[in-house]
Amino acid sequence: MKILRASEDYLEAMLMMKEKHGYIRSIDVAEQLGVTKPSVTYTTKRLRENGYITMDKDGFITLSESGMQIASSMLERHRMLSSFLIALGVASARRRSRPRFYRVMNSIPVIVAVTLALIGWFVLRNFIITDL
Repeated sequence: MKILRASEDYLEAMLMMKEKHGYIRSIDVAEQLGVTKPSVTYTTKRLRENGYITMDKDGFITLSESGMQIASSMLERHRMLSSFLIALGVASARRRSRPRFYRVMNSIPVIVAVTLALIGWFVLRNFIITDL
């Protein structure tokens, strides 16, 4: 089943909240993504229906195995691209958490992201840091 890009963003934000707080709440996801709480409610309902998350009676969210796979993949991709763009001086570490930055990064196809990451590694390895 194909997942929507917006749903990938939500899953990634959920994983980031899990790493940051140890738990996932809808309000934290809304703040991270810069969206309204009703938008999160609508999307979490769809994610639950498709088996990507579960939600307990207190409203805490848990990523399913399939949800975790997607979230981990997205987060790794963004971290790789962020590091590359920061190393190039295109972005700053301070701006990485902004929702706009992630929207821009989501528009980059996976093959381009991987290629940029490899180029970044090559540049760092051969021209900037010699002990990688």
